[in-house]
Amino acid sequence: MAAPTHPIADPYAEPPTGPAQVVVRLRGGLGNQMFQWAAAYALARRRGTTVAVDLREQPADGPPAPLFRWQVPAQPLLRWQAWRYSRPALVLARRQGWAAQVLGCHAERSLRYDAALQRHRLPVLLDGYYQSERYFGDARAALQQHFQPRCALTPRQQALAQTVAQGVAVHVRRGDYASRASVAATHGTCEPAYYAAAARLVAQRTGVSRFVVFSDDPAWARQALHLPGDVSFVEGHASAPEIDLHLMSLARHHICANSTFSWWGAWLARQPRQLVVAPQRWFATPTLDASDIVPAHWIRL
Repeated sequence: MAAPTHPIADPYAEPPTGPAQVVVRLRGGLGNQMFQWAAAYALARRRGTTVAVDLREQPADGPPAPLFRWQVPAQPLLRWQAWRYSRPALVLARRQGWAAQVLGCHAERSLRYDAALQRHRLPVLLDGYYQSERYFGDARAALQQHFQPRCALTPRQQALAQTVAQGVAVHVRRGDYASRASVAATHGTCEPAYYAAAARLVAQRTGVSRFVVFSDDPAWARQALHLPGDVSFVEGHASAPEIDLHLMSLARHHICANSTFSWWGAWLARQPRQLVVAPQRWFATPTLDASDIVPAHWIRL
């Protein structure tokens, strides 16, 4: 099959003129917004148009949306433009019979990949999470450029980057997964036995036994994890999580948690012959279908 051609080959090239025809509503944390941006950007790239981000669910008086920690060429949707994608506008448009000229909305129905998005008429509002590389795998090189931190690494972080680049990044997600009953019931956590088995598998298959553990609960990770070889622990940067994610992406191999954060750390990596291990159970609740979240070439354990 011939490789697809894209009207916008260079993500920093001059975009087509006119208003954005693809709009994405940002919600959730850093990893979630990266999925949303990636799906919208890739769709706009294929259709030869531009993409704007709908910030109405972000606090008006708070810090910028997590997405803007990266070098994304995103233009915010202006308030007056956002009205056309609001529920009152949709109700009015349907009542007046001119909805087709006003907007289209792709509301994600499940976490499975939906091929219908690629055929959706423009303009379109993407309203969902879009957690599958099938939405944006053809834009990988451009997204690797977009998802670079805006701030430079400190000398200490540069030294850590050299260590990570020689080893295996291990991500341990705790936080609200462990502390909030409702979140734990949905997501669950990866147990020490998973990390030990994944580390043994990576060491056996690759010969690499240097593990760098990234966690939002490093005290728990130090106490609970017993990994073979040389193990070091990274104190998380709560104020700059993109730095941790960027450092993780430099590793030779990856052991992921059931987290969009470590998903992106592994997916953005550029190392050849990369081995990625991900948990077999992505969600604790059986009602959520995660079949399309983990790429087919990753190892489920």
